[in-house]
Amino acid sequence: MRLSGTDFFSVRLPYERAFCNKAPAFLGSYLVKENCNHVLHDLSALFNFHSFLTVVLLVICTCTFLKMQFPTILEQKTGFRGFFWKAARIGERLSPWVAVGCFTMGVSIIFF
Repeated sequence: MRLSGTDFFSVRLPYERAFCNKAPAFLGSYLVKENCNHVLHDLSALFNFHSFLTVVLLVICTCTFLKMQFPTILEQKTGFRGFFWKAARIGERLSPWVAVGCFTMGVSIIFF
């Protein structure tokens, strides 16, 4: 693949995701998009609501699993580990709703 100034629109950094009709070409760690004008910056899960919900559901499910397997890890109800104890408690008490949320999030990630 030979690249010149007219072969591609621009070179984006790895944290930028571009949406175009054409398939991307990878050049090292850079993503090359042809005729692409729309770019979405993926900064963090905190700034993207969909990613934030995914992280919250994963934390709840992981803490609940850990509390069931190793109950002594999440005994403290205060401090730094208290946050994870609360997430495990949410997973225990609201497990049907958490399961529905995980299923819905999985479907939305796969199809949307």
